[in-house]
Amino acid sequence: MQRNSLEERLAFAKRMNWLVQTHGATIKQFCRDMGLDRKTFYGWRAGEYGPTAKTLARLAHKGVDINWLLTGKSLKMERRDGDSCPNCQPEENER
Repeated sequence: MQRNSLEERLAFAKRMNWLVQTHGATIKQFCRDMGLDRKTFYGWRAGEYGPTAKTLARLAHKGVDINWLLTGKSLKMERRDGDSCPNCQPEENER
């Protein structure tokens, strides 16, 4: 498996932090709710290793946009500035 660049690992860590924040929980609570081991969560954020297919499937079942988590690009919607955002909603005048 090819190691991701530092930039990619930092972006993934940022998305993981965003998930925890939008979940409205501590890392401990987030991991418990998502069925993750905290050591696994911290390993992902540090770029030591990536999620397994089984874990990604579990997260998807819990409502996480896996494409966004892995790539930063959401299949759901993109903001006007081109960045993906898994929970962005179009503004009233765009509907």
